[in-house]
Amino acid sequence: MGTDGDPVAGVLEHAYRDEWSAVVATLARRLGDLQAAEDAAAEAFAAAARVWPRDGTPPNPGGWPKGGVTRLTLPNNHLQYAITWFSLAVALMVIYFLFHRRDAGTR
Repeated sequence: MGTDGDPVAGVLEHAYRDEWSAVVATLARRLGDLQAAEDAAAEAFAAAARVWPRDGTPPNPGGWPKGGVTRLTLPNNHLQYAITWFSLAVALMVIYFLFHRRDAGTR
């Protein structure tokens, strides 16, 4: 990142240089996944690059990504899990009825 006289870019570069490892370490502890932590930290710094020029820099720029990244959306696979379990239940019901239909026909 080049500052080019832009104070927001300078503050963001300073926060990135001084706080990146602490942000990633904090997120890795919370998320339990280093790659997800790096992705979330990168998204937080990208959000800072969009928001800070418009709204101004926060009083503690180094602390901003740590608090802000917890609001990022993480994958929510609940619908996928529900569809999988209901599909398995339907498949088992079909097998159950076919088994009993075959069993009733042999009597």
